[in-house]
Amino acid sequence: MDTAKKDALTSAPSLQLLHSGRDFFPALLAAINAAQASVAIETYIFASDESGNAVRDACIAAVQRGVAVSVVMDGFGSGAYGRELLAFFAAHGVNAKIYRPQRWWQAGLSPNLLRRLHRKLCVVDAGLPSALGFVGGINVLDDHNHAPSTDTSLGPRFDFAVRVTGDVVAHIDAAISTNSRRIKPSSRLKNILTQTVSLVLRDNVKHRHAIQAMYFALLANAKREVWIANAYFLPGRKLRRAIVACQQRGVQVNLLLQGRREYWLQHHATQALYGQLLRAGVHLYEYQASFLHAKVAVFDSEHATVGSSNIDPFSLLLAKEANLLINDTAFANALETALIAAASQASQRILLTDTQPLWRRCVNWLAFGVLRAGLRVAVGRRY
Repeated sequence: MDTAKKDALTSAPSLQLLHSGRDFFPALLAAINAAQASVAIETYIFASDESGNAVRDACIAAVQRGVAVSVVMDGFGSGAYGRELLAFFAAHGVNAKIYRPQRWWQAGLSPNLLRRLHRKLCVVDAGLPSALGFVGGINVLDDHNHAPSTDTSLGPRFDFAVRVTGDVVAHIDAAISTNSRRIKPSSRLKNILTQTVSLVLRDNVKHRHAIQAMYFALLANAKREVWIANAYFLPGRKLRRAIVACQQRGVQVNLLLQGRREYWLQHHATQALYGQLLRAGVHLYEYQASFLHAKVAVFDSEHATVGSSNIDPFSLLLAKEANLLINDTAFANALETALIAAASQASQRILLTDTQPLWRRCVNWLAFGVLRAGLRVAVGRRY
């Protein structure tokens, strides 16, 4: 069977879980520095900091060795620096592009402005035996770059990525090079739970609901315990019901969420959902050591997903996202161990008895209502 017809599924890969930038950037830089033929990168943020500069310089050095290097940055995520870097890369032979550039006259709430490139992908030496790929939630950004926050007491950002080899690398490369047109959706349960690794995409053409469908399938299939860590958690009604139903049939659902207020509206809107989840018996933890940026989950210590997609309307309805679904017990256990440690050592458990004052509950529901109304205007339908 042709690789392009394998429905984005693969077998017998090698997998390496990368915990935040401390693991990710050494692995990424080693891969770029060893590249023989090509490097392709997609990222939401490409920052002007130590990690960003190291990746930038490695890309330029690769071009000087004769390696073809391409970089795609999101126009909003990389902002003004992305435009500067575009010219710098062009001057040094890197094929760089900006996805949906932001123009000064673009203002207001528009679906097109919110349809961002939120994926974090890299493929090195596509088509060669040495080919390898990276998929995850980590931008080209320092772990301690918490702008606009100036709190120097914060620890490193909590996030994950995966270094992977095997057939799936061809599908990651296809997602980068062909805008995902050659990759078929792989969201049906019989597909995503029968292969070691599958690439699950969300875009606004062929894969509109694939990542959300993946969560529905995994929640419906769970038998013992679920761990979900998500930076921006605002599931729609159907996904909330699926989480509650999973808990109510005896599966322990654990949520590790953002404990520090990064975006006011999102933070308070998420807290408006706590009551429903806690009353159902869901265990809920707020990460306190730093900003939580992870978009990962583990189901029954057997199935894991790592990627760029938040469980919120912007990721699930608007942005281009990419997750790996990994059906490997050793990998799932490693990720679950990291999540349990974060929950027990660096988080605050939220209990149903932790009653918030009335004014705070009103603020939360006001934020939820404003966000939901704004989304209705932008997308044209309920979430």
